[in-house]
Amino acid sequence: MKKLLLSCDEYAYFLDGHYFLSEFGFILIQRYLNIFDKLRLAVRIKNISTKEQLVKNAVLCENEKVEFLPIPFFQGPVEYSKQYLKVKKVLRKAADDCDAAVLRLPSTIAFACLSTLFLKKIPYGVEIVANPYELKKGSNNIVYIALMSVWHYQLKKACRCANAVSYVTKNNLQELYPTSTHNYLTHYSSIEMDNSFFYRPRILDSNKKIRIAHVSSQIKTHTKGHMTVLETVRLLKDKGFDIKARFAGEGEYTNFFTNKAKELDILEQIEFVGALNRKELNEFLKNSNIMIFPSTSEGLPRVLIEAMATGLPCLSTPVGGIPELLDDNLLFNPNDSVSFANKTAEIFSNNELYNQLSEQNYNRALEFKKNTLDKKRDEFYNYLYKLSKD
Repeated sequence: MKKLLLSCDEYAYFLDGHYFLSEFGFILIQRYLNIFDKLRLAVRIKNISTKEQLVKNAVLCENEKVEFLPIPFFQGPVEYSKQYLKVKKVLRKAADDCDAAVLRLPSTIAFACLSTLFLKKIPYGVEIVANPYELKKGSNNIVYIALMSVWHYQLKKACRCANAVSYVTKNNLQELYPTSTHNYLTHYSSIEMDNSFFYRPRILDSNKKIRIAHVSSQIKTHTKGHMTVLETVRLLKDKGFDIKARFAGEGEYTNFFTNKAKELDILEQIEFVGALNRKELNEFLKNSNIMIFPSTSEGLPRVLIEAMATGLPCLSTPVGGIPELLDDNLLFNPNDSVSFANKTAEIFSNNELYNQLSEQNYNRALEFKKNTLDKKRDEFYNYLYKLSKD
């Protein structure tokens, strides 16, 4: 019986003696249990008193193979500094009776686990899911920029010393965060798409109405390009297009962007639809006809791959691994709403171009089918399983 320690940036919620995970968090733990016999989850635990405080689509986790190591809850570096000693005390025992570990990085808690793994000489693998070097470029907050700089160097160290490393990109993150050549290296996305999520290549309708999709699970910063999409809508409206942009996700900046839409006189052309589960997201994308995602920093965004799987032409930015998904002529500066508007107008004025981009994206998304990614993940976890203590 071999036990894996897993630490990542997911939250768990504790209510009336039971643990709940987000929909993605619940999917995540099943991947590791395909190989390991037991799983210890070292994540922040948010104590709540009512079901209304749960994240939407939360899943009850009562698997006897899963145990939770409750980390005091915090958000941001200031709260972390207040909880630091308590967190370190809990993490001293994080790897006790564990045979191997997986750290999904970057993550404050996962980074804090490293010293315990080194001390106990536990073999570990790193799954890099984002790029802190890029993340700091999207902020003017000095504290946040400093934190991302620290994460950047911590991630370099974590990769250099790891037994195995998986990247979400084919090339981009590998160059920034190299590891020893004798270590096990692979790449795969964190995305979870079964066959039912895939739709088909699109054919541009004769009415040529523009229906923009934008997806960001949390709307709490400017980094995902909401403002650029709003400005793009304004420009396309001025060009005479029948246009609407819908934003999936939730967060405290929703009202801010709604007010900006009002200032731009496009309130009737935008809609915030809130957080969506997998089925709702699939329908949301099917009912759109282009994805515009002007993000300032990414690893390899799942939202773009999901849009491509439903046959949507996509416009985005040349950050992180996005150039591995989209051609250069579809990538623009995150603040360049003029280029986003002009390219959108070009695509919807040319049926052949629209249809070509749709088919191209759909075919590229087929590389991310669940069975293909599961095979690569299982090989990665199997390698750690064989390295783990007997």
